[in-house]
Amino acid sequence: MILRPIEPQDRSQVEALYGAELPQCPGLVDIILDEPSVFTLVAVVAEEVVGALSVALCSERWRPGAKLGGDLAEVLAIAVRPSMRRMGIGLRLMESAHAFADGSGAKRLEAQIREQPEAIHWLLAGLGWRPVEIEAETYADGQRAIRVAAEVGG
Repeated sequence: MILRPIEPQDRSQVEALYGAELPQCPGLVDIILDEPSVFTLVAVVAEEVVGALSVALCSERWRPGAKLGGDLAEVLAIAVRPSMRRMGIGLRLMESAHAFADGSGAKRLEAQIREQPEAIHWLLAGLGWRPVEIEAETYADGQRAIRVAAEVGG
């Protein structure tokens, strides 16, 4: 598996991955992939994109048009092809998010995750992430949104 920044020819595969993981947010995929303040990394196996992660460096919770820079890095999306899960791809992508945040001077990584599946909670806990708040909003299927964070840097 190779991890590398997204290239133009990867876009349709990343759109498909994110679209499957973020069906409740139509349009968000285009915003993430078109926004200059967002860094997207892809996991590639045999020339196929099997995973992707998008992270933004900002001074407060990310929104489209946010200023680049700041001491907060926010993971906006992560997806791994279902047939490739439980092979360490998500872990490698999240480790890369930590490295990106640390190398960019961020002091904290944040993300919003769903209550389920629990696998993401175990993955993040193993990397030092902790819940920091339960968001007032819920997803279309009624699941609560949980805000998680990890300190970065040393």
